[in-house]
Amino acid sequence: MSRSPRRMRSSLLALAALGLMSTGGTCVQQVLGVEVGVQIDDAGGFQAGDPVEWRGVRIGEVKEVTLDGGRPTILCRIEGKHAKSLHADAQFVVRTPGLLGGDRRAVEVVHPGTGTALESGARVQGVTPGGLLQKQVQKAVGQAAREAVKMVGEASKEFEKALRQPAAPAAPAAPAPPP
Repeated sequence: MSRSPRRMRSSLLALAALGLMSTGGTCVQQVLGVEVGVQIDDAGGFQAGDPVEWRGVRIGEVKEVTLDGGRPTILCRIEGKHAKSLHADAQFVVRTPGLLGGDRRAVEVVHPGTGTALESGARVQGVTPGGLLQKQVQKAVGQAAREAVKMVGEASKEFEKALRQPAAPAAPAAPAPPP
């Protein structure tokens, strides 16, 4: 009993679909790419066609700018061959022309993230270069403050230790000069 080519083709397509479902759709994402929403405080002039870059290489483009739950969201399509390198905790910077943003608009991946793959439809928090600088300064100040608190704590312990030690006997007082 031989199978018809049509039935065999249907069986192969069913197996392929089952295989794609078992990999969580990663194969589809690698071919078609992913669409991710970068949420930002101000979408300031972004429009469809603006680049999405990673280390200066164009990896996608802005599809549209929308309001998602009242927040400006830049919807980006990331090409399949690049999508597989990005993860759910990837960091995006939204650059606009100006002092800290450079000379053009672009959504830039500054860190690809680790862990689970970035899935199509994901929403991530984007920052502006000024916001990124602010986060870096806050991190540095926080680290300096923790170190200062640690040093003060150690000095305080040393001071308390010194106070607990018995005082050395005082030298006999010199006789008072005669009147």
